[in-house]
Amino acid sequence: MNKITDKFVDFLNAELACIMKSYNKNRISIAKAGENGVNISAALEDEKVFEAKIKSIKDLLTNKKVVKFCQNSQTIVLGSKVRISGGGNERTFIIDGVGFKNDLINVISYKSLVGRALLGKKEGDTIQPYEVEDIEFKVEEISNAW
Repeated sequence: MNKITDKFVDFLNAELACIMKSYNKNRISIAKAGENGVNISAALEDEKVFEAKIKSIKDLLTNKKVVKFCQNSQTIVLGSKVRISGGGNERTFIIDGVGFKNDLINVISYKSLVGRALLGKKEGDTIQPYEVEDIEFKVEEISNAW
């Protein structure tokens, strides 16, 4: 069974609540517009987007083992925010139980190629090209994501 941190569950539940609020407002707008004979095609498209986001988050939360987030770890663990550099690029993401991306955060799974290579690493450690891609990466910074 896949693991997910308790703090990420909290984040996803808050995200779901926010989307549900927007979804419900959109449903009310559709009902009012329909009563007034207004074209509701754009609102119906928005509804499909909301429904897809809701399903996606619910799927992320289903059948996961919730584990306690280990704060202030000196090594990369589930729930760590990690900044790595290599090949002239820098990337920052959170390692947790599932992949998730929105405008605020980018979460990668601990089971992904990069996630597996990073777990247990410390600041200053390198990830060799054969572990991830064709580039050597260095762990620049580890912090609490949640």
